[in-house]
This record gives sequence, structure tokens and C-alpha cells, in this order.
Amino acid sequence: MSDALLDLAVREFQLDIDPWAAGARQPENGRSGSECIRVRRAGVPCVLKLTQTRGANGDAVAAARRELAFYRQVAPHLDVRTPPLVGAIEAGLGIALLTGDAGTTSSASRWSANAWADLGRQVARLHSATAPDLVLFHRPDPLAAAATAEGLDRAQAFWISAPWCSHIPALAARWRRALAAGPATLCHGDLHTGNVTLSADGSRATLLDWQECGFGSPWWDLAFVSVRAVPQGVRAPRAFLEAYAAARGISPSSFERAVCELELAAYVLLWPPYARHNSKAGVARVRTRATELAELLALG
Repeated sequence: MSDALLDLAVREFQLDIDPWAAGARQPENGRSGSECIRVRRAGVPCVLKLTQTRGANGDAVAAARRELAFYRQVAPHLDVRTPPLVGAIEAGLGIALLTGDAGTTSSASRWSANAWADLGRQVARLHSATAPDLVLFHRPDPLAAAATAEGLDRAQAFWISAPWCSHIPALAARWRRALAAGPATLCHGDLHTGNVTLSADGSRATLLDWQECGFGSPWWDLAFVSVRAVPQGVRAPRAFLEAYAAARGISPSSFERAVCELELAAYVLLWPPYARHNSKAGVARVRTRATELAELLALG
């Protein structure tokens, strides 16, 4: 990340990042190329998110602009906890978002049942929301890149020992149809505990990182929570889905199979390239969970 964008944000927002935030710079994630820095503005803790767009690929630029649109035009209309937008800069160097400090994230293994239930209610509110027409954009298909010939070959190589391995191309087509079939709701798109902060008492969830938000399948949001937690030895508990269902006035049985299908889709199609970044225990947990889901869905 170039310091030029940081320097611009410090000047425009009149920020203090030294020494209070020394060592607080950290990448948001490898895909977005964003960086988050804890700062102070007039003594008040904030978070500065920087996304360099000069020289970045088109997906990264689109994601940064999507998040900017979310905070400016969608978040004010939502009954969902998000960090308040303090200021924003869109310049040739990139996009800088200054938000209120919503606290820190916590490992999924440390979440209480109350925290999971509150996350379920927050996500239900998001999925029930109607966004302004100005920002009615659809999310990119999260499985599209993985469903190419190269991606399918990679998936089949990773899952070679699975009895359903030869069916992966057909399953990929089925899962993409399920995503496109709807229902379409406003979604977070990258929902996992690393993108959620909890209040000091652990009872209230605040959703962060809206670069992947847009209209799409709500079941993808629900499935992805477990996808990111399973390598840590955690799964989204029943309290999460039950709180979600109660808040939307629907039965868990009406969507559980779809959630299981998309959770398995993520393991089969998206996870193989990331396996090398995980521990042997994490890889084993993913393989075990995928086998459980395949048996549940009778794919063997």
C-alpha cells in the first residue's frame, strides 16, 4: 500500500496515527488489497480504511466503490448495526473511508450463544431491508471464477478421494443456478466473524467490511459464516439460524437445505486454493465437514 493515500487522508481528515496507532496497520484481506488503520480524530478513536485504486485490478476498484456507495446511500436506511461513516475521499490514488471505531473482532471460538443470536437478528434485518433504487446492484457471482475449467480442475484435484468428485462440474452448475434463482435480498457478501465486532459484554454484533455487499442469495450469507469458522473448529450454532428465522418470521426448515448446499459449494469450489494457507488440522476439519454435508445431501 502506497503511503501517498495515507498522507492524503491524514491531511484531509486531520488524523493522529502516531504514536497512538503505532503498529496498528493491517491488511483487510488479501483479495481486496485494502488496509485498515486505527486512528484518532480530535481525540476520538476511528478506523481508516484505505483501498489503493491506481494500478489495482477492476474487481478491487469496484469493491471499494461498492462499499463507499453502501456507507453513503444504503447504511443510513438500514436497521442494522454498522460503523458510522465519518468521512470519505475518492481520489485518483484510491478510496479512503473513515468510520467510527466499532471495537475489535473476536475468534469464533469465543463467541457466546447471545452473540450468535444477535448476529442472526442483524443479518435478518439486512435481508429484509429495501435499499434505495439508486444502488440496486447485484453482487458478482461468488462461484463464477471457480467454475471455469481451470477452477473445476483444481477442485477435482483437491477432492479426488471424495466419491462425488466426478460430479463436481454438474454440481457447480447446480449451485450457480441455486444462487441465481433467489430469492434475492440485500446481502453482506463476506459474512464471517472476522467482519463482525462485538460489544464489550459480547451481546451486540456490528457488521464491518461491505465491499462485497449487494443483492444476491441470502443463503450464501448464512452459509459463509460457517465456511470461515470451520477451519478454526467452530460452526455457526443453531442459535444463529433460529434467531435469524424468528426475526424474518420463517421456519429454519424452509432454508436449511439451501444453506447446506451453498456451504458445501464454498468448500468444494472456493476452498482448495486457500488450503495451503491453513494448518493440517484446519484442512482436516474442512474435509470432514464437506463429507458430512455431502452425506446429508445424499451426494455420495
